Amino acid sequence: MLKKIMFLCLSLFFLMGVASAQQFSEGKSTRNVLQTTGKIKQLNEIGVNLLGEGDFKEVVLKLDDKTYIVDGISGKLVTEKNLKKGLAITGYYSPMTTRSIPPQSKAFAVVIGDTNDRAIYLQVEQVLKVPNGVRVLCTNGDRLVTITSDVLVNAKNIKVGDELLVWYRMMTMSLPGQATATKAVKLNTQANCIIKLHELAGVIAVNGQEIQLASDDLLKQERTVLVPLRAVAEKLGYKVEWLAEKQQVELHKGWQTVTLKAQVTDYQLNNQMLKLDAAPQFNNGKILVPMEFFSEVLAYTTEILSTHI
Repeated sequence: MLKKIMFLCLSLFFLMGVASAQQFSEGKSTRNVLQTTGKIKQLNEIGVNLLGEGDFKEVVLKLDDKTYIVDGISGKLVTEKNLKKGLAITGYYSPMTTRSIPPQSKAFAVVIGDTNDRAIYLQVEQVLKVPNGVRVLCTNGDRLVTITSDVLVNAKNIKVGDELLVWYRMMTMSLPGQATATKAVKLNTQANCIIKLHELAGVIAVNGQEIQLASDDLLKQERTVLVPLRAVAEKLGYKVEWLAEKQQVELHKGWQTVTLKAQVTDYQLNNQMLKLDAAPQFNNGKILVPMEFFSEVLAYTTEILSTHI
């Protein structure tokens, strides 16, 4: 009797998944994103040799400036410098591979971390609005993921063609498999914007466009460097407001509202509170923030270089 009840429950769960999936048209029959999980066999001039399990057991991933290299636990973008021989990664790459042995392919994303703690890379094929978020179907047609605004503040702005990292605990056995994201990162929003601080030159470059700094605009601390907030934020397209009555600064851009105060290590992004090691500081009428503010709070890629340009 117990077995019959369990069978009926599983059958109902499966049918509910199928019914929900039918809100989408059928996914593409061809796979647009291939995947291999394993360890880096070696680094070379075009990218990495990945040896593991997946669509190809060994593949050469060609990396370029459009490849997302991501920490699979935090979802933060990192650089090729973080890739080392023997490192556990998952490579997501194009099905257009060479006939060489091993085959070579353009990498869409490289997610660092073993299979127990990494995120899944998805390209969005279809989007369905649901209460408090969206349900997205990936281009391979095999995953249907619900993303709520509690998980990703701008979830309702996800559109076809977006590239996402999603984390989830369980996926149904239906086709497509369905899951609810416990965390999500939208990669293509700000990923291609890089903020570089050249300490010796006293210059910050935003995508190669320089912001000349005054001699007292940099404040070096033990673990970071503080830089002028307004100069960098306005270059990134943010509106910066000083609210004297609250003694706080607000940044506005699209769906984002960021609030911060001098001498306070708590930063607020919409309704989310984030804590950094370093607090903003006032310096000659300007408010300086740690470089980590732009990566940890605003999700841009940052580099601190102890060199001239």
